[in-house]
Amino acid sequence: MAAPACGGGLKKSQKLLRFHIFSKPSCRVKCYCTDTNKLKKSVGKSLSKSPFWQNVRDRKDEASRSILVRLSGKTSEDSLLQYCTSHGKVQHYFTYSQLQQERYAVVEFKTPDGIDLILDRAQTPGTNGRIQSRFLSFSGSGQGGHRSTPSQYQQLNKDCSFAELYQDLATAQSVSDQLDILTSKLELRDPETRLRFLVSSLIEEAFQRILPDSSLHLFGSSVNSFGRRSCDMDMFLERNTAQGVVPMKKGKDQYKLGYDPSSAESERAAAQATLFTLASFLEKQVPHCMSVARILQAKCPLVKFRHHATGLSCDLTADNSIALKSSELLYVFSQLDPRVRPLVFVIRHWARHHGITNRVPGYWITNFPLTLLVVFFLQTRPQPVVPSFDYLRSLADESDSTIIDGTDCTIPGDLSKVEPSKNTQSTAELLQEFFTFCTTFDFESKSLSVRSGQSSPKPDRFSPLYMENPFQTQLNMCRNVSEGLLNEVQKHSHHALQMMDVPGFHGPGSGSEAIHPWGVGALLAPLKSKRNGKRSIWLNSSIGSVLKGLSQKAGQTGTDKQPRSNLKGSDSPVAFSHTLSNLKDTRETLEGSSHADARTGHVQHATAHDTSLKVDSLRTPQEDKQTWRVCQTKMIQLSNLAKDRPEATPHRENVIEEMDSAQSSSTLYPDTDNAQAEITGKTHIPKLRIAINSVRNRLFDGGYKKATKGIVH
Repeated sequence: MAAPACGGGLKKSQKLLRFHIFSKPSCRVKCYCTDTNKLKKSVGKSLSKSPFWQNVRDRKDEASRSILVRLSGKTSEDSLLQYCTSHGKVQHYFTYSQLQQERYAVVEFKTPDGIDLILDRAQTPGTNGRIQSRFLSFSGSGQGGHRSTPSQYQQLNKDCSFAELYQDLATAQSVSDQLDILTSKLELRDPETRLRFLVSSLIEEAFQRILPDSSLHLFGSSVNSFGRRSCDMDMFLERNTAQGVVPMKKGKDQYKLGYDPSSAESERAAAQATLFTLASFLEKQVPHCMSVARILQAKCPLVKFRHHATGLSCDLTADNSIALKSSELLYVFSQLDPRVRPLVFVIRHWARHHGITNRVPGYWITNFPLTLLVVFFLQTRPQPVVPSFDYLRSLADESDSTIIDGTDCTIPGDLSKVEPSKNTQSTAELLQEFFTFCTTFDFESKSLSVRSGQSSPKPDRFSPLYMENPFQTQLNMCRNVSEGLLNEVQKHSHHALQMMDVPGFHGPGSGSEAIHPWGVGALLAPLKSKRNGKRSIWLNSSIGSVLKGLSQKAGQTGTDKQPRSNLKGSDSPVAFSHTLSNLKDTRETLEGSSHADARTGHVQHATAHDTSLKVDSLRTPQEDKQTWRVCQTKMIQLSNLAKDRPEATPHRENVIEEMDSAQSSSTLYPDTDNAQAEITGKTHIPKLRIAINSVRNRLFDGGYKKATKGIVH
């Protein structure tokens, strides 16, 4: 790496600012942050209350005047700050670290002149050209300067732990206060928002080398004011090229625009071709973009990658302007009433905690329709908390008019025209009414429309949950949601209502003795948990003792195992291992009968289960071995059926010889879960073990090949 261009020799203590060529290590990223006391602090500053586009423009302007710098070796933060101050006025500054080793700083200048001067003095090793990237490496003197230790750093881009969250929730005086605390503990902080816009700005500058007129926009949780600290960074690229013109790779590390006939006929084909080329460009040309994966056959083609220097998981799509308007709509609703954000945060956290939402695509409800479900609930109160989208559209000026691909996406920019809500309910009261709404609403025959703020007959009776897209009203945003998931939503909502009716749920100020945990902590306490492959249910005489049992169980380590005989004669919660279907019957019995009767019945059931296990334990080792060999024979038969061509079933003696040899090899699965619970003092039933190489050869005929590293085609 070359030092800044300057005359004369370089002294040992001279500060160097270099263009950094980063390696791409494969490691898990943890981020920490600290602030300096010399400049204006960033932590704690909330998102701007200005309209959406003004907020986005301000953030982009901040990012354009910022640089991302890696601190090399023992270089102090003060040393970097002094160097940057000598080139221009510094407006904001903060540092963060990954894995408590690599340290980075984000420096924002008041004007771009300071950045231009720094880039003019930094050079790429072996070249004399001007550096274009604002991602730099700094090495200077570490003597006499302030260098923070890892213990002084705060974490960035990572959610707080449940233990920390519960501890802070316990200090509140009411459930409404808990909702505010939960929001402050989960929401994006100012440094995290700055970091996201800076990464977007750096990647945009890199893309403009092959797409000169392109622009990159953040959407989703990063900008809609409902983002968690660990949420993904969603971006979409506006190509701004002629029809059919897409970037193409020409030779090694050579890219240029070219005409593609298939892209001229289909916008989807153009997006796929663009993303395919940009994925290669990201991996080879953009510093610290790693784990690049092309997912081009999805409904919305995208490229996933990870930005190592910030620890952000990124999703890149092309020409997805309506997604940005959807983010703007959520931002507008969040600004209309101060109760919207706490309510949405707790519902989204509650849904994620109970498996109603998931990052992996599937039959789950995603965050966008779940947020609109909360908005629809607030629209349909006797005194609405927020107005309908149609009402907001009626307040828009002519300058707010936006048409995207023939779809009217107009959203008002001036929110001062919206009249304040006359609803005076607290956030806690609205939360309880939301669970009542989820339990009693007729999802089977009615659809939900945030646009009109009313329900209507469901146009598609085959969809368990129908929520109208606010822009493309003919689309159902919850088409993927299964009937089973909708039942889960209603079941957990019903349980939440039961919790909220318990005396002491509302905390110390409710006039009753507070349960432990109380309020939001009780709503997040699971009905079941999974420990070491076992599913357990606690049966108590009251909901308060259930919660105490959960807190006691949480204090035990995952490796603690108690004999079943110790549980039978104690007053502690009863725990037993069983199948998923029996767990469902257990939960239904709990909800439909008294807790005392349920406890008695299930203790008897657990005793009967012990009896059946005792019979199994009386088998001799020879019988166990014989059972194991029969299972292995069935497994090999199944592997033969999996192949297209028929194959004779192996002889029993050959199977026995093969399994005996496999027992002594190192290719066995040593950690295969046992179908039976381990009972202290009883004969252990052998686990089913499979020779992995044998099964692989039978299934794939030795044709197993390693996939391309880092790329999914």
